[in-house]
Parts: sequence; structure tokens; C-alpha cells
Amino acid sequence: MQRNTVFYDEVKNELKTGDLILFHGLLLSSQLNEVITRSRWSHVGMVVRPEDIGITRSDRLLLWESNILLNLPDVELKESKVGPMLVDLEKRLITDVEDKKDNRFQIRYNGCEITEDMLEKLKTFVGKVHMDTFPESEFNLSKEFFEARVLHKEIINDSYFCSELIADTFIHMGLLTRRYAPNSYAPKDFSSDNVLPFIKKGQLIDGPLIDVVGQ
Repeated sequence: MQRNTVFYDEVKNELKTGDLILFHGLLLSSQLNEVITRSRWSHVGMVVRPEDIGITRSDRLLLWESNILLNLPDVELKESKVGPMLVDLEKRLITDVEDKKDNRFQIRYNGCEITEDMLEKLKTFVGKVHMDTFPESEFNLSKEFFEARVLHKEIINDSYFCSELIADTFIHMGLLTRRYAPNSYAPKDFSSDNVLPFIKKGQLIDGPLIDVVGQ
């Protein structure tokens, strides 16, 4: 048995803006995603330290993600919505387990230096796309991904699926090449199964799995 799991409260102070969390899903759509992409992961979000983007009301870690779940409020908008959101990271992990949405979470540490300029670009990008939505259906999501992945066609609209948002975030921060369309990325691409085309020195590094139930 591998000993590769830690409690969330043991690692939360080690996490920084730009680190990622991968999610293994239990919903049918999540499981289909994992089967099709041959991956253990069907969702990805980015850790954000609130002070890095000018949020001073709380010091709790945030998750920048695009989702269809409406069980948590956005910390800035004060309400829930589909699409890009900033939610409390620990609460997202706990509610996902309690609601049987996801049951496994892995940290991917970002080995690149995250500069003040990158954080300013992140803040600007969050403000730009915060009110965007999520693809209207699984068909639309799959179509947008297929067109970019296979046909190399970038889809520009006011919606983001999860891995598209993280890819576009990294692009706007100046970490990831513009060569590939944001909608060509799947959660698997942010796992150890892939090497991202970063334009800065560094790569994503495997971290432990996270336990939020037993802590």
C-alpha cells in the first residue's frame, strides 16, 4: 500500500498561487471523461492565495475553477454560478466528498517562479472572465475540445470548461505557450502523464493526495 496521502491542514501553508489540484470524479460525466481521455482525473483547478489578487477579507486558500456545481458561493461575487469561480478550496474538497462528486485529490506543485508581474496578469484575467459561463452541454464541451485537439481550431466565446480555464490562465500569466488553443487541454494534460509546454523554467511536480475527511 502506497503511503502518499496527507491531511489538507498539513500542506495548506505549502500551497502557493499557481499550484494545481486534480480531481477524480464519481459522476457519470466525470467517469466518461476519464475513460475517454484514459486518465484518473476529470477536473482541475488552480490554487490562489487571496492576497495575491488583492482579496484582503480572508486568508483562506481559494480555488480558481470552472464548474457546474452550485453548492458554494464565489468569494468575490457572493453567489454561486456556473463557469469561472473563486471558491474556498477546503470547502470545495469537503463538499465534493460529502456530496459524492469527487473522492480523490492530488496536488501538482508549480515549479516555475511566480512573479509579481504574473500575479498582476492573473488578477486582470480573473476580472476579465469572472462572469463567463460553462459550455451549455456535454456535447458542446466535447465539440469544442475535439475541434481544438484534432482540428487545431480555437473556440473563442464566453464559456470555459475546467482545463480550458486553467490553460488560458497560464497563458495569460505568461507561463504557457500560445501555440496550442486553451480548449485543446484536458485535465490529464496537467497530470504527470504529460509535460506542459511552459515558456518559463520549471514544470508541474507531483505532490501527495489530499485527505480532507480524516483530519
